[in-house]
Amino acid sequence: MSEESAAQSSKESPQSDEVVVNRSNEEYARKLKEVSLEAKGYRQKMSEMKDLVDKMEKERLSKEGQKDELLKRYENENAEFKNAIQKKTLMFANQLMSTAIKAEAAQAGCLKVDDLIKLTDLSQVEIDDDLNVSYKSVQNIIAEHKKERPHMFKKDAPQIKDGIPQNKPESGPTKKPTLDELAMTLASMKK
Repeated sequence: MSEESAAQSSKESPQSDEVVVNRSNEEYARKLKEVSLEAKGYRQKMSEMKDLVDKMEKERLSKEGQKDELLKRYENENAEFKNAIQKKTLMFANQLMSTAIKAEAAQAGCLKVDDLIKLTDLSQVEIDDDLNVSYKSVQNIIAEHKKERPHMFKKDAPQIKDGIPQNKPESGPTKKPTLDELAMTLASMKK
């Protein structure tokens, strides 16, 4: 019996080994399918992620392109504003220089100040960054005009001292007219 039981056990062992192997193959096949499905899911997710990264990269590049366009547009606008400010500053400076020349010319006795301004080269007037006019340069310009165009200036500019005219005859204290003098003046006016 012992031989029989040994033979049986040896027969069972190969069968059980085959079953274990068969189970292993089945398990491996099932596991392989599971892993294949899982890998397929990961590949799909990976493909989706790659598409998302590509999409984001395209958006970033398009935004950078827009950024460049915006930057160029802002630079152009900035240049336009700077030009406009320079033009306005130059126009304001010319007005300041003209006003300074007009005032100095009038004080020097110029008969036609506007004509003198038209004849003046405003680039000769010195002006600083804060738009302050150098009155020495204005006085020099007026002196040059006096030499070159004496017909535009009076012989002597009027000089007024303390607001009292120089040719006023001296008179004593004024007296109040009496009633009789007022009546006579009124009667003479009615006639």
